[in-house]
Amino acid sequence: YGKEAGADQSITRHPDGSGPFVRHRSPPGVSRFSPGALRVPLASILKTEDTLQITLGQTFVPAVVGLSAELDTIDIQSEVTWSTDPAEALLWESDSFVAALPGSALVRAHFDTVSSEPLLVRISLPDTYDLRPVHSDTVALLGTDFAIGALLQTNGRELDITPVLAWQNPDSSLAAEIGIGRYRATEVGSGRFHAMVESRIVEVSYT
Repeated sequence: YGKEAGADQSITRHPDGSGPFVRHRSPPGVSRFSPGALRVPLASILKTEDTLQITLGQTFVPAVVGLSAELDTIDIQSEVTWSTDPAEALLWESDSFVAALPGSALVRAHFDTVSSEPLLVRISLPDTYDLRPVHSDTVALLGTDFAIGALLQTNGRELDITPVLAWQNPDSSLAAEIGIGRYRATEVGSGRFHAMVESRIVEVSYT
């Protein structure tokens, strides 16, 4: 009918029932011989690699493909959702992941009720980066809580790496740790925190 008359295909809506009319073989996963049919049920999601090595601040998108029960491949790359563990290690920005914390993380793809096996992502520090405290000097009232942290700048990005730092507090009688990067002022006085990132030291003073 109309401009579709010579295409030798019927037309259907994509997404099903709500989207615009398209040729029936256009949506991923529909059967070639079933015009207007719903998506072929997905049996599994295959990832193209088991391990990915990247540097902090680098972006990437895992490559996956769907597999039907008949072992036909289905292009689902643009339609999957993702989960990460730990969630804060990889951030989703626009259309790709950003490596936000050094260490390792697991990524899974999900489509309908099917999930992929995890992709192991190893995140290392870049060759060049700048490191600075979130606040170089902190003033806290006795009995109140305060936070310290460090930012790593690389590839035009500034990333909060506080969760993976082991802060040293030589004046521990002045401030008690109550969480990651969080302390409570317990005595009057001045002190200093420091943490190591490779051979670099980041320091925070507090009063």
